[in-house]
Amino acid sequence: MSDENLKDQQETVRTMLAMGCDREMAAKAVGWTVKRLRQVLKSDPEFEQVLLRAEGQAEFLRMKLLHAASKDEKNWRAATWWLERRAQKRYSRRTAKGLTTAEIQELIDELVEIVFREVTREDDRERLVTSLAALAITLEQEAGGVLPKSVLALAEPEPKDIAGSESKEDAR
Repeated sequence: MSDENLKDQQETVRTMLAMGCDREMAAKAVGWTVKRLRQVLKSDPEFEQVLLRAEGQAEFLRMKLLHAASKDEKNWRAATWWLERRAQKRYSRRTAKGLTTAEIQELIDELVEIVFREVTREDDRERLVTSLAALAITLEQEAGGVLPKSVLALAEPEPKDIAGSESKEDAR
């Protein structure tokens, strides 16, 4: 790869981060894996600093916009949103069990990682992940939150095939 091509790719990554994209998305946009991005950063500490500044500037810009919006009382939700995210332990929505939506997501993510690491049979793994997704949905709904479609899709039961026979899940 030429130095000029690398510099163009680095500038694209920087620009995307300054716009608010995450590092994974920016890496993909230039045809890199996250591993490749880490290699580039390791070989170029100055570029790492450039990216840190770009990420900080993107966050600061959003905070300025949020701050400006929250000055108008009709935009009280902006202030609420900020408090819920800035001081989660005090202001986040909680389930009946006292968990914040962020804590729920973090816990479910960790459990899914454990399942994928420890459970070797694919059908067992799928069943456990589906159950965890259903639990996440229940806890999120208790807290009044909305789950991403990817989690909702995990918890949907498998449809029956066209002939009407049972799916793998129904057969259990």
